[in-house]
Amino acid sequence: MSEKNNKKAYFIKKTIRTLKLSNAHVLDEAITSKTLIPHRFDIITARALASAPKIIDLSKHLLSKNGKFLLMKGELKKINEEVAQLDNNTYPYVIHKKKTKDTNRHILEITQK
Repeated sequence: MSEKNNKKAYFIKKTIRTLKLSNAHVLDEAITSKTLIPHRFDIITARALASAPKIIDLSKHLLSKNGKFLLMKGELKKINEEVAQLDNNTYPYVIHKKKTKDTNRHILEITQK
């Protein structure tokens, strides 16, 4: 996991210790296109970080082959504007509507081919 906010990173680390998770680690910095780590991720998630194309540009080098992005997004109109900027042959996507009464939330699932 990556969390550049120290307070939030501390909470996540404490939760990992409390739950005795051996396969979870926190990177105390923001992900950039130059971030280097020794392994790749099957799933990359983000909420309120940036547009889908920007998130892909920042982190595509960290995604495993056949991995996917799961991005929490808001209104469908804005999502459609973002995915219009993607190459569907490289990044096919599915938009999932969250089942909530009072909010307009979606999960944008983008697969890397």
